[in-house]
Amino acid sequence: LALGCRQLNGDQRMNSEYLREVEQECQEAFTSQDSEKRRVAESSLRCFTENPQMLPQLEYILLNSSNSYALVMAASSLRNLLSKKWGSIDLPIKTSLRGRVTSLLTSRSSSWDNYTTTLAIQLVARFTKLGWQDADDFRKIVDFSLDSLQGPPNEAILAGRILEAIVSDFNTQLSGHSVTAHRRMVVSFRDTRLFDVFKASVVMLQKIRLGQTTFQGRELEVIEVLVNISLSCLNYDFVGTAVDDGNEEMRCVHYPSSWYKAICDEATLTAFVAVFEEFQPPLSSKALECMAQLASTRRSIFPTEHARKDYLNRLVATQINIIKRNTGLDELENRHHFCRFITRMKANFSLLELCSIDAFAEWSMLVKKFTIDALVGVDPEAVF
Repeated sequence: LALGCRQLNGDQRMNSEYLREVEQECQEAFTSQDSEKRRVAESSLRCFTENPQMLPQLEYILLNSSNSYALVMAASSLRNLLSKKWGSIDLPIKTSLRGRVTSLLTSRSSSWDNYTTTLAIQLVARFTKLGWQDADDFRKIVDFSLDSLQGPPNEAILAGRILEAIVSDFNTQLSGHSVTAHRRMVVSFRDTRLFDVFKASVVMLQKIRLGQTTFQGRELEVIEVLVNISLSCLNYDFVGTAVDDGNEEMRCVHYPSSWYKAICDEATLTAFVAVFEEFQPPLSSKALECMAQLASTRRSIFPTEHARKDYLNRLVATQINIIKRNTGLDELENRHHFCRFITRMKANFSLLELCSIDAFAEWSMLVKKFTIDALVGVDPEAVF
């Protein structure tokens, strides 16, 4: 019988034989140099992404296989199947499967390769998104991951990757899902847990910078996942307009009013500046992306004009220090995102506001010098 026609039963020998056949087909699909063998294998495996009745088989493969190709197939197929058939699967089945997949990820990810772990994380994130409004069980992973951020290095890194994947998945509209349904999920997550995730990432960055917490020599890995979380939160589609990121002039981020203290806290900007100054791209450039997002904060979030001016002064002071020290600006990726940082500030603050700050003359001269130096230093043969 074809793989899609097989049913698992209590016969362990037959189930093990089925697993070996699946692993062999996956090996052929991913590695065979023979196009015909690869086509046949892919056709045999296609049933796993189209038929909800294959859920028990996919679960069995995830729980029992140690073959990377089979694990990748099972995780990606289950994610696609859930995305297409979520409404036709009974809630108890989805809840139970979510629990087992999450337990599997937390217990075995250390023995998997990075690609397999990434797909399993994306699968957990998809469960969380699709089931967010169905039952509280689907929300528990957020609390669990927030607590684990303060745990041992392996737990903190995995928890950070899970949180970043959840935020990114909520911010992505799935094919075949209505805009209205997507917005309901996006707004619900924004109003309930997004701020908690952002605040936790920034606070942990601050603690690492101040030496208040250590991760047994793995601080760089933890900082990387924390910056990824922060950037995903700051890039969140807060109002659902899906602004084209290529149009810098229209880039204004509508953070909720409840975010004001965290966004405008000097320690938040300082945490990203510290990451930028200490590390190389791509980590340093991601820190600059975070700063650019902070510079895009909407005007109405500020309680007074004085508060907005103070915030502008901190942004200007940050740019002045970066240009003066020439910190990391010899790296093309950093230079690109620093230009975006400047552009975002220009787009969100009027010329009158910029002229009113104390360091305007120094800032304008330094930006002018930076621009000229950057243009002169462009490789004429570089491809952009």
